Parts: sequence; structure tokens; C-alpha cells
Amino acid sequence: PPTFVLENQTPSPITEGEVFQLTGNYNDPDGNVTVTLSTEVSMDGGGNFVPISILTGGSTSRDDALGIYTFTWTPGFDDDGSYIFRMTADDGMAPPVSITSSSLTVLDSNRVRFTSDTNTGGTLRYALSNVRTSETITFDPAAFPQAIPATILVTSALPPLTAGSVMIDATGRGVIINGAGAGA
Repeated sequence: PPTFVLENQTPSPITEGEVFQLTGNYNDPDGNVTVTLSTEVSMDGGGNFVPISILTGGSTSRDDALGIYTFTWTPGFDDDGSYIFRMTADDGMAPPVSITSSSLTVLDSNRVRFTSDTNTGGTLRYALSNVRTSETITFDPAAFPQAIPATILVTSALPPLTAGSVMIDATGRGVIINGAGAGA
């Protein structure tokens, strides 16, 4: 039967728009047939796996000489959530061998979750830089509770909005944006 080992997985969490990669090493010691490789995804905690074709922007590649199979995916701006991936090697003779990834969390790039003023996923600066036309920037209620407002201290000019019809919605959130450190 083939062997299949999880070699590498992009650490979780990632933010929409960042690249996720999962790599497995496979081998068929018998070497008598071609190994069929496949990848599936579960979006319900590993209960039901479906073909990765439901994910926009995902692709697989294989290198038979090195025995490497890779799944690469760049989550789009509606792909926040939790995912588990399963890769399977099947030589058609023995039972298929599967490896399962650890859970991948994809964070919403338009949801502000941190008060820091860096250009990393989950910050206001990142959301402003990456928002697309007709999207809404929101604030995580856990980070910005209405009863205890949190302050985002802006340390330099925020990026201009280049997309049209963007809404910034802090309804029911305790958000203070302090631009005193941004300069003139």
C-alpha cells in the first residue's frame, strides 16, 4: 500500500487573501501502479468532507519524482471560517491512505479585531488597505465591547479608501479612534 505523511502546513490562523499551503509526501513501495491523489475539505469540524473544487482559488500539484503533493489556496474575502483538509493516496490495490490537516482558521480581513496600528490582518489599517468596493468594515464585539470601549491609537496617516461604497460599521461596539499620534 502507499504511504502518505503530512510534511508541512501553513500555521493557523491566516487572514483572507493570504496563501495557505498543505504538503504531503507519498510513496508506493510496490511501485507497480500510479498513485491517485486527492484533497477534500470539511467546513464543519471534520464531519463531512467534500471535494476542494467548492473552494475558489484552490489548486493541487504533484511531483512524482520527489513524492510531493501540494494543495495551495488563497481564501477570498468571503471565506472566513474553519477548515480541515484531508489528502488521500490510493494505488487502487490496497486500502487508500489519508492524512488530515490540523484545523485552519481563516480570519475576516474586514473585521477589526485588534487595537494595534500595524498593517497586519485584523487591524483597522489592514482593513482600510484591503477593503473592496461595496464591502463593510466591522469591529469584533469581543475586542470592542460597547460597555468598555477600546481605543485604536493611530500613529500615522491611515491609508486612503480607494474602493467605492465602503461602509465602516461600529454599531453596538465601543470603538474610539484616536488620531493624535498621526501627525498633521
